[in-house]
Amino acid sequence: MKLNLIIPTSLSEIPLLHYQKYMDICKNNTDPEFLGQKMIQIFCGIELKEVVKIKFNDMVELVNHFNKLFSEIPKLQTTFNINELELGLIPNFDKISWEEYIEAETHIVNFDSFHKALAVLYRPVIEKNKKGQYLIAPFNNVDEYGELMKYTPLSVALSAHVFFLNLERELLKATINYLEKSLAKLTTTNMEILAKNLNLANSGVGINQYIKLLKETLESSMKFSNLNYLPSLTF
Repeated sequence: MKLNLIIPTSLSEIPLLHYQKYMDICKNNTDPEFLGQKMIQIFCGIELKEVVKIKFNDMVELVNHFNKLFSEIPKLQTTFNINELELGLIPNFDKISWEEYIEAETHIVNFDSFHKALAVLYRPVIEKNKKGQYLIAPFNNVDEYGELMKYTPLSVALSAHVFFLNLERELLKATINYLEKSLAKLTTTNMEILAKNLNLANSGVGINQYIKLLKETLESSMKFSNLNYLPSLTF
């Protein structure tokens, strides 16, 4: 291959915004050769007119290289840097606020807005001790650090995606288990009180319907157990 390329050797060398750009192209294109060219253009940072000069066999080799990079998701990183700014994962998810959880859950399912989910999960480290324990800036809104998070290394972004989905599944399982056990012991009056506490009283949704909805949400989330973060290309 005569063309000089800077080929990423790990997901940590690819920023989230490049991945978002490529996945957006994949939505409306199915031609594998075109997608392979765009993959190389975006991840290697060259112009498309240069990509088309690459031999077909070399292009296939590069696509296989990127497939290999995406075959294993790195371990979760609790801290990382964007330029000189250190960002840290929420230290204790038992203390996550309802607003933080909803914002993260809303944006994490769509890679177009995934940087906004990261702006909830990771925030600037404001205090750190010698043991590596740290405090992060309080959460204000997803836009405060949203644009910055587009430059998150993909190794951090994808591992955080897996982590949050697993966390969400465990939370749903625990909630369903608790409600089913509680439901078996409840009187009609107590069921009305529980429905009111869950904000179901005026929504027309009963507790049994609510549990069913949670189970459907859990089943849907299980589809992400074997996520393929890079669409397969067949030449």
